[in-house]
Amino acid sequence: MLRRGAGPLHIVEIRDFYTHGRLVASHRAFIGHELTGSGVYEARVTLPIPSQAPPGRYEVVSLLYARWGKGSPILIARARTRFTVAP
Repeated sequence: MLRRGAGPLHIVEIRDFYTHGRLVASHRAFIGHELTGSGVYEARVTLPIPSQAPPGRYEVVSLLYARWGKGSPILIARARTRFTVAP
């Protein structure tokens, strides 16, 4: 549960994509402007797998950071998804 105060709330969601333990891509989304009040944030993202993706095990790590006003960013949520691309 996120509680908005009077000051600005900055939220960034970072998604890191790994294969064989190596970071292969990263995506950052600044979403604080989308949250207009206190409440729960839920993200649903379609993850298209390119047809040329090599077979192997993959992992997506999502991190959600919040910063109120000019304070330091705080990790408020973490999720991990693993999948395999078959040959």
